[in-house]
Amino acid sequence: MDYVNGLAAGPGGAVVVAEHGGGLERVAGDRVQPLLDALTTPVTGYGLPGTRQGFIDPTGVAVAADGTVYADTNDFGGWGDEVGLVEVSPTGLARTLPLTGTLAATLPAPGTPGFPAATYPPPRPASLGAGLSSCPSPQGLVPFDAAARSAASAEAVTCTTTFGATLTASDRALWPSAYADWTAGLGDLGRHDVDRVAPARDDRAAPDLALACGAALVAGSLVVVIGPSAYSRSASHLFFVDWGGRPLVYDQGQ
Repeated sequence: MDYVNGLAAGPGGAVVVAEHGGGLERVAGDRVQPLLDALTTPVTGYGLPGTRQGFIDPTGVAVAADGTVYADTNDFGGWGDEVGLVEVSPTGLARTLPLTGTLAATLPAPGTPGFPAATYPPPRPASLGAGLSSCPSPQGLVPFDAAARSAASAEAVTCTTTFGATLTASDRALWPSAYADWTAGLGDLGRHDVDRVAPARDDRAAPDLALACGAALVAGSLVVVIGPSAYSRSASHLFFVDWGGRPLVYDQGQ
Protein backbone atom coordinates (compact mmCIF):
# COMPACT_ATOMS: atom_id res chain seq x y z
CA MET A 1 0.00 0.00 0.00
CA ASP A 2 1.30 3.46 -0.92
CA TYR A 3 -1.26 5.46 1.08
CA VAL A 4 -4.99 5.55 1.80
CA ASN A 5 -7.45 7.08 -0.66
CA GLY A 6 -10.51 6.60 1.53
CA LEU A 7 -11.99 4.92 4.61
CA ALA A 8 -15.51 3.70 5.35
CA ALA A 9 -17.15 2.16 8.41
CA GLY A 10 -18.57 -1.32 7.96
CA PRO A 11 -20.73 -3.75 9.94
CA GLY A 12 -19.46 -4.81 13.35
CA GLY A 13 -17.04 -1.93 13.74
CA ALA A 14 -14.87 -2.97 10.78
CA VAL A 15 -13.22 -0.35 8.59
CA VAL A 16 -12.77 -0.75 4.83
CA VAL A 17 -9.62 0.83 3.43
CA ALA A 18 -9.36 2.05 -0.18
CA GLU A 19 -5.67 1.95 -0.98
CA HIS A 20 -3.80 3.97 -3.54
CA GLY A 21 -2.46 1.33 -5.87
CA GLY A 22 -5.62 -0.67 -6.50
CA GLY A 23 -6.47 -2.44 -3.26
CA LEU A 24 -9.39 -2.78 -0.87
CA GLU A 25 -9.00 -4.24 2.63
CA ARG A 26 -11.30 -4.81 5.60
CA VAL A 27 -9.74 -4.11 9.01
CA ALA A 28 -11.43 -5.49 12.13
CA GLY A 29 -9.42 -5.26 15.33
CA ASP A 30 -5.96 -6.65 14.54
CA ARG A 31 -7.22 -8.65 11.55
CA VAL A 32 -6.69 -7.38 8.00
CA GLN A 33 -8.70 -9.10 5.27
CA PRO A 34 -7.79 -8.34 1.63
CA LEU A 35 -10.94 -7.77 -0.45
CA LEU A 36 -9.56 -6.81 -3.85
CA ASP A 37 -6.18 -6.49 -5.52
CA ALA A 38 -6.99 -4.85 -8.83
CA LEU A 39 -3.49 -5.48 -10.14
CA THR A 40 -4.16 -9.21 -10.15
CA THR A 41 -7.97 -9.52 -10.15
CA PRO A 42 -9.88 -8.91 -13.42
CA VAL A 43 -12.56 -6.23 -13.26
CA THR A 44 -14.53 -5.96 -16.48
CA GLY A 45 -13.86 -2.77 -18.41
CA TYR A 46 -10.66 -1.72 -16.73
CA GLY A 47 -7.81 -3.17 -18.71
CA LEU A 48 -5.49 -6.08 -18.04
CA PRO A 49 -4.45 -6.85 -14.47
CA GLY A 50 -0.71 -6.58 -13.92
CA THR A 51 -0.22 -3.91 -16.58
CA ARG A 52 -1.14 -0.72 -14.65
CA GLN A 53 -3.21 0.19 -17.71
CA GLY A 54 -6.69 1.11 -16.58
CA PHE A 55 -6.88 -0.89 -13.36
CA ILE A 56 -9.30 0.13 -10.63
CA ASP A 57 -7.74 2.52 -8.12
CA PRO A 58 -10.46 3.11 -5.51
CA THR A 59 -11.00 6.80 -4.79
CA GLY A 60 -14.13 6.79 -2.65
CA VAL A 61 -15.52 3.86 -0.71
CA ALA A 62 -18.80 2.96 1.03
CA VAL A 63 -20.04 -0.19 2.78
CA ALA A 64 -23.59 -1.59 2.82
CA ALA A 65 -25.17 -3.24 5.86
CA ASP A 66 -24.46 -6.71 4.42
CA GLY A 67 -20.75 -5.93 3.99
CA THR A 68 -20.86 -5.29 0.25
CA VAL A 69 -18.28 -2.65 -0.67
CA TYR A 70 -18.78 0.02 -3.31
CA ALA A 71 -15.78 1.91 -4.66
CA ASP A 72 -15.59 4.56 -7.31
CA THR A 73 -12.68 5.37 -9.54
CA ASN A 74 -12.09 8.46 -11.68
CA ASP A 75 -10.00 8.95 -14.80
CA PHE A 76 -6.85 9.27 -12.71
CA GLY A 77 -7.62 5.98 -10.97
CA GLY A 78 -5.40 3.35 -12.52
CA TRP A 79 -4.16 5.82 -15.15
CA GLY A 80 -7.06 4.79 -17.35
CA ASP A 81 -9.66 6.88 -19.10
CA GLU A 82 -12.86 5.65 -17.48
CA VAL A 83 -14.99 6.78 -14.56
CA GLY A 84 -16.81 3.94 -12.89
CA LEU A 85 -18.42 2.29 -9.90
CA VAL A 86 -17.33 -1.13 -8.66
CA GLU A 87 -19.16 -3.52 -6.37
CA VAL A 88 -17.17 -6.01 -4.29
CA SER A 89 -19.18 -8.74 -2.57
CA PRO A 90 -18.26 -9.91 0.95
CA THR A 91 -16.56 -12.90 -0.74
CA GLY A 92 -14.39 -10.66 -2.90
CA LEU A 93 -16.22 -10.94 -6.24
CA ALA A 94 -15.77 -7.66 -8.11
CA ARG A 95 -17.92 -6.30 -10.89
CA THR A 96 -18.62 -2.93 -12.45
CA LEU A 97 -22.06 -1.38 -12.07
CA PRO A 98 -23.91 0.56 -14.76
CA LEU A 99 -24.11 4.32 -14.30
CA THR A 100 -27.71 5.30 -15.00
CA GLY A 101 -27.54 9.01 -14.19
CA THR A 102 -25.06 11.85 -14.45
CA LEU A 103 -22.06 11.77 -12.14
CA ALA A 104 -22.70 15.41 -11.26
CA ALA A 105 -26.03 14.33 -9.74
CA THR A 106 -24.14 12.20 -7.19
CA LEU A 107 -22.45 15.19 -5.52
CA PRO A 108 -23.36 15.34 -1.81
CA ALA A 109 -26.67 17.07 -1.11
CA PRO A 110 -26.97 19.63 1.71
CA GLY A 111 -27.00 17.82 5.03
CA THR A 112 -25.27 14.69 3.71
CA PRO A 113 -23.09 13.12 6.45
CA GLY A 114 -19.73 14.84 6.33
CA PHE A 115 -21.23 17.91 4.64
CA PRO A 116 -23.36 19.69 7.25
CA ALA A 117 -25.69 22.30 5.78
CA ALA A 118 -24.40 24.98 8.14
CA THR A 119 -20.88 24.63 6.68
CA TYR A 120 -21.76 23.66 3.10
CA PRO A 121 -24.90 25.71 2.31
CA PRO A 122 -26.18 26.13 -1.25
CA PRO A 123 -24.28 28.86 -3.14
CA ARG A 124 -25.83 31.98 -4.62
CA PRO A 125 -25.62 32.99 -8.30
CA ALA A 126 -22.73 35.17 -9.38
CA SER A 127 -23.27 38.41 -11.25
CA LEU A 128 -23.87 37.89 -14.95
CA GLY A 129 -20.79 38.21 -17.16
CA ALA A 130 -18.38 38.00 -14.23
CA GLY A 131 -16.77 34.70 -15.21
CA LEU A 132 -18.04 32.70 -12.21
CA SER A 133 -21.26 30.71 -12.08
CA SER A 134 -21.84 30.94 -8.32
CA CYS A 135 -20.53 32.48 -5.10
CA PRO A 136 -20.53 31.40 -1.44
CA SER A 137 -23.59 32.22 0.61
CA PRO A 138 -22.77 35.25 2.79
CA GLN A 139 -24.77 33.90 5.74
CA GLY A 140 -22.52 32.46 8.46
CA LEU A 141 -19.18 33.69 7.13
CA VAL A 142 -16.75 35.11 9.69
CA PRO A 143 -13.49 37.09 9.36
CA PHE A 144 -10.25 35.12 9.32
CA ASP A 145 -8.30 35.01 12.57
CA ALA A 146 -4.81 33.62 13.06
CA ALA A 147 -6.04 30.07 13.63
CA ALA A 148 -8.21 30.11 10.50
CA ARG A 149 -5.34 31.54 8.43
CA SER A 150 -3.12 28.71 9.62
CA ALA A 151 -5.85 26.14 8.85
CA ALA A 152 -6.32 27.53 5.32
CA SER A 153 -2.57 27.36 4.68
CA ALA A 154 -2.45 23.74 5.87
CA GLU A 155 -5.53 22.85 3.80
CA ALA A 156 -3.97 24.29 0.63
CA VAL A 157 -1.12 21.76 0.80
CA THR A 158 -3.34 18.75 0.06
CA CYS A 159 -6.84 20.04 -0.76
CA THR A 160 -6.61 19.15 -4.46
CA THR A 161 -4.85 15.81 -4.10
CA THR A 162 -8.06 13.81 -4.75
CA PHE A 163 -11.55 14.72 -5.89
CA GLY A 164 -12.92 13.75 -2.48
CA ALA A 165 -10.40 16.01 -0.75
CA THR A 166 -11.36 18.83 -3.10
CA LEU A 167 -15.06 18.49 -2.22
CA THR A 168 -14.36 18.42 1.50
CA ALA A 169 -12.07 21.45 1.32
CA SER A 170 -14.24 23.62 -0.92
CA ASP A 171 -17.41 25.65 -0.80
CA ARG A 172 -20.26 24.42 -2.99
CA ALA A 173 -19.62 27.41 -5.24
CA LEU A 174 -16.45 25.66 -6.46
CA TRP A 175 -17.95 22.20 -6.92
CA PRO A 176 -19.13 22.54 -10.55
CA SER A 177 -15.73 23.73 -11.81
CA ALA A 178 -13.88 21.23 -9.61
CA TYR A 179 -16.02 18.43 -11.00
CA ALA A 180 -15.36 19.60 -14.57
CA ASP A 181 -11.61 19.76 -13.94
CA TRP A 182 -11.39 16.29 -12.44
CA THR A 183 -13.51 14.61 -15.09
CA ALA A 184 -11.35 16.33 -17.73
CA GLY A 185 -8.16 15.01 -16.11
CA LEU A 186 -7.06 18.40 -14.81
CA GLY A 187 -6.91 17.72 -11.08
CA ASP A 188 -3.87 19.08 -9.21
CA LEU A 189 -2.34 15.88 -7.85
CA GLY A 190 0.35 15.87 -5.17
CA ARG A 191 1.28 17.90 -2.11
CA HIS A 192 1.89 21.57 -2.82
CA ASP A 193 4.16 24.21 -1.34
CA VAL A 194 2.55 27.36 0.07
CA ASP A 195 4.25 30.46 -1.31
CA ARG A 196 2.10 33.19 0.20
CA VAL A 197 -0.94 33.82 2.41
CA ALA A 198 -2.59 37.23 2.15
CA PRO A 199 -5.94 39.05 2.19
CA ALA A 200 -7.80 38.34 -1.05
CA ARG A 201 -8.28 42.07 -1.68
CA ASP A 202 -4.51 42.30 -2.37
CA ASP A 203 -4.60 39.70 -5.15
CA ARG A 204 -4.68 40.66 -8.81
CA ALA A 205 -7.93 38.70 -9.22
CA ALA A 206 -9.71 40.74 -6.53
CA PRO A 207 -11.52 43.11 -8.94
CA ASP A 208 -12.99 40.20 -10.92
CA LEU A 209 -14.05 38.38 -7.75
CA ALA A 210 -15.62 41.55 -6.40
CA LEU A 211 -17.57 41.96 -9.64
CA ALA A 212 -18.80 38.37 -9.43
CA CYS A 213 -19.45 37.99 -5.70
CA GLY A 214 -19.35 41.47 -4.18
CA ALA A 215 -16.67 43.55 -2.53
CA ALA A 216 -17.77 42.53 0.97
CA LEU A 217 -17.11 38.85 0.29
CA VAL A 218 -13.67 39.58 -1.15
CA ALA A 219 -12.85 41.81 1.83
CA GLY A 220 -13.46 38.87 4.15
CA SER A 221 -11.61 36.33 2.01
CA LEU A 222 -8.09 34.95 2.11
CA VAL A 223 -5.84 33.92 -0.78
CA VAL A 224 -3.29 31.13 -0.44
CA VAL A 225 -0.82 30.92 -3.31
CA ILE A 226 0.55 27.42 -3.92
CA GLY A 227 3.57 26.65 -6.04
CA PRO A 228 5.58 23.69 -7.34
CA SER A 229 6.97 21.24 -4.82
CA ALA A 230 8.87 17.97 -4.87
CA TYR A 231 5.49 16.25 -5.40
CA SER A 232 3.59 18.69 -7.61
CA ARG A 233 4.06 21.17 -10.44
CA SER A 234 0.85 23.00 -9.64
CA ALA A 235 0.83 26.77 -9.22
CA SER A 236 -2.42 28.57 -8.44
CA HIS A 237 -4.23 31.03 -6.21
CA LEU A 238 -6.79 29.49 -3.83
CA PHE A 239 -9.44 31.85 -2.44
CA PHE A 240 -10.91 30.87 0.93
CA VAL A 241 -13.90 31.92 3.01
CA ASP A 242 -14.21 31.05 6.70
CA TRP A 243 -17.27 29.18 7.92
CA GLY A 244 -16.85 29.59 11.67
CA GLY A 245 -13.27 28.34 11.73
CA ARG A 246 -13.61 25.97 8.76
CA PRO A 247 -11.86 27.55 5.76
CA LEU A 248 -13.22 26.47 2.36
CA VAL A 249 -11.97 27.25 -1.16
CA TYR A 250 -14.49 29.02 -3.38
CA ASP A 251 -12.34 29.94 -6.36
CA GLN A 252 -9.08 28.83 -7.91
CA GLY A 253 -7.09 30.81 -10.43
CA GLN A 254 -3.64 31.15 -11.89
